[in-house]
Amino acid sequence: MPATPLTIVPPGRGRPHEAPGPDDPLEAFARHLGGRDPKTVAAYLTVLRDLVHWLTQRPGGRPFRMELLTATAVRGYLEHLQTAGRAPRTRSKALSVLRRFGRWAVDEGLLRRNPAAGVERPTVVALAPTELTADQRYVLGVLLERADSRRLDAVVALAYWAGLRISEVATLSVSGVECTT
Repeated sequence: MPATPLTIVPPGRGRPHEAPGPDDPLEAFARHLGGRDPKTVAAYLTVLRDLVHWLTQRPGGRPFRMELLTATAVRGYLEHLQTAGRAPRTRSKALSVLRRFGRWAVDEGLLRRNPAAGVERPTVVALAPTELTADQRYVLGVLLERADSRRLDAVVALAYWAGLRISEVATLSVSGVECTT
């Protein structure tokens, strides 16, 4: 992103001001998110600032105005992310941020419709769990022997042979185990 601040013109205003200011839609959106985790707010603002920066590089995009945020712009930005080598999951998260921002902007009267609402979500392929390699099984075996814990041996054996995820093992309770012979 550029070192100089972006110039943003709020809808209905003739004179641009330097961002962030009291009328900056991104800062107003951040205030709206208020009680969210600060890292979530920072991630949302990162996506939105990147979008604004990208838009200002388009013809007629400087200074940024909310009406520049269209479905065509959202699709173009997602294509830009794809061209830049961003993973489908990253593009999908960016679209979620843009949809959330668009809903807020419509509610606030900054946009007539949510430009991200009808944009197709990038396909995210769910990866299946993979089996441990021979080297990984060796390292796990050595670590278990060093720990010398029957309980840990049982937990790892159950997880490995039953194909449980770490979160499933962590929440497992005795009452949740059914033993049959």
